[in-house]
Amino acid sequence: MHMQPETFSPKTVDAAYWSIPADTLLTGLEGRADGLSSEEAKARLAAFGDNAIHARRGSSAVAAFLRQFRSPLVLILIFAAGVSAVVGEGSEAAIIAVIVLASCILSFTQEHGASRAMEALTARIGRKALVLRDGRETPIPVEEVVPGDIVRLSAGNPSRPTASCWRRASSMSARRR
Repeated sequence: MHMQPETFSPKTVDAAYWSIPADTLLTGLEGRADGLSSEEAKARLAAFGDNAIHARRGSSAVAAFLRQFRSPLVLILIFAAGVSAVVGEGSEAAIIAVIVLASCILSFTQEHGASRAMEALTARIGRKALVLRDGRETPIPVEEVVPGDIVRLSAGNPSRPTASCWRRASSMSARRR
């Protein structure tokens, strides 16, 4: 029972998929109440691809630097430098140009550094999903979730509150005035 990518599409599932009875949804996705087998999940992963939104390739550093000059304030200052140069105030034009260039360089370095830090953090974070595979709950990378998987959803682990929750709870007291 191999699900073909052509047989399942968002068009085949009603827009109100949450209102479809579980049995009907499992049948439509060719799933089972005890979850998919590991072999079936591998086959579906090969057929459908990974469960990820692939980020488009970042723009080049040169394009990011040139984007800094599209700011309305920067454009006004460039215009003012041009007018100053035309009316014979070359020193004022040069000062304005240096300030604009320094501002754009500073903005570029901050944006570029933040972008690289975000890429590094995204690469380090491994997100997991808890799915039923081979009849038991198994943690897998979220990219390996396939159509027909039964995913266990939870709001976190309420049995271990953070230290900040304990501090807030212990510092609160009922006072009568």
